[in-house]
Amino acid sequence: MNRLFAGVCAALFAISFVSAEEKKEDKPVLSGIWTKDIDGAIISFDFSKKDKVVVMVEASDKSITMTCKSTVDKDGIVKATAEKIENKNEFPSEIKKGYEFKMKVKVDGKKATISNFEAENADAAKNIVEGEYTKKEAK
Repeated sequence: MNRLFAGVCAALFAISFVSAEEKKEDKPVLSGIWTKDIDGAIISFDFSKKDKVVVMVEASDKSITMTCKSTVDKDGIVKATAEKIENKNEFPSEIKKGYEFKMKVKVDGKKATISNFEAENADAAKNIVEGEYTKKEAK
């Protein structure tokens, strides 16, 4: 009876260990701040907080910061909804609270590639947002 109990415990431990490893591999490595420079404008995606992404675009003395509730699936698909918009020095943008977007993020070391950007009226933004980003080093 003790051997049976020990065997069942060992099997359950092995299953939970494998399950934990599978879950770890299911989640993409998506954390930190990722930046891209386009003609002097800096675009950044900050994934430092769970279930949040902060998107910032800075150009000269103007900027817009969009704090979003987000999800990331195992394939790196990010879905986000803007909860707060901060516009500094009248950055030209029509983005409002509730703005939704979706994109795929593939991380490879200190580089990330954003592709498949989708949002309402996002044709112009697609060419700007998509591309290669570099992970910003912690200070």
